[in-house]
Amino acid sequence: SLITYADAINSPTSAYPNTGQAVGYEQLALTGSTARAVFWEARSGDNVNLPGIDLGVWRDPANSNALDSQSAARGINSSQWVVGWSKGTGNSRAVLRKGTGANAHWLNLNDKHAVYGLGDPGTGGWNLLDAIAISQEGHIVGNGFKGTPTVLPSAPRAFLLIKRIEGN
Repeated sequence: SLITYADAINSPTSAYPNTGQAVGYEQLALTGSTARAVFWEARSGDNVNLPGIDLGVWRDPANSNALDSQSAARGINSSQWVVGWSKGTGNSRAVLRKGTGANAHWLNLNDKHAVYGLGDPGTGGWNLLDAIAISQEGHIVGNGFKGTPTVLPSAPRAFLLIKRIEGN
């Protein structure tokens, strides 16, 4: 059986009336080890126990065989941009998914080519571990650390990413 965790609910408001969405993760109850990011959307008459839509894991765009084994969705906005983490054998990575459909995929927020343009964490920059929430404007908060990615400090630090304007 599955254990389901909902991390964020995008409730309907007057500004965003077509929401009623939630994200989180599901985990096998017996092993408790493999987490997968999921998305739920409530519609009139829906049963709240419907299974979530599996959002998958981060996959290396340069090597389609390199993919993580676990993921969790932590936040969602009204544009269905989802944030969270994905993890393989090493540290987790903060990720962003622009949409919940089958053609959407996770972007590594540590990638210098991502929309937020942070640069390469291997050069002493930030290593973003977990994206926790995303605003309607696309601002992302989470935690990570600054320094060598292979040596974790005792306490991660909070970060705020502000979406880069196209062309900058």
